[in-house]
Amino acid sequence: MNAKLRILSAILVVVTAQNAFADRRMNELTEGMNYNQVLRVLGEPTEKIDKETKREDVWLYGLNELVFAEGKLVAWKEAGTKKAIGANPANLGADAQDGVSGEDVALEDILTDIVSETKEEDKKARRRKRK
Repeated sequence: MNAKLRILSAILVVVTAQNAFADRRMNELTEGMNYNQVLRVLGEPTEKIDKETKREDVWLYGLNELVFAEGKLVAWKEAGTKKAIGANPANLGADAQDGVSGEDVALEDILTDIVSETKEEDKKARRRKRK
């Protein structure tokens, strides 16, 4: 279990560091920026999501979410905010508008898995002690 907690802690440190850097630079974003302009401001994103059916790209920087349509920045949400910033907040999904990013869901899934595995390990350890 200690190894799992150390791994989770390391992931959180990396996400927090990248999020802090992106938070400081988010105010430099402007609607209509292209991919290269955003890369110059924020660097490489944590994750890139291609939404082909909507013809959009979503870039995640820690807990910050940027939405591109046809290669141009159309909306973004800063970590800790419930509202999208930018010209068309509707471009952010319902989860993002409610303050829940894909990264939040992923971290919740990881924590749920760790708790489940820990409970299972505890049950096995108790069974072994009984024998």
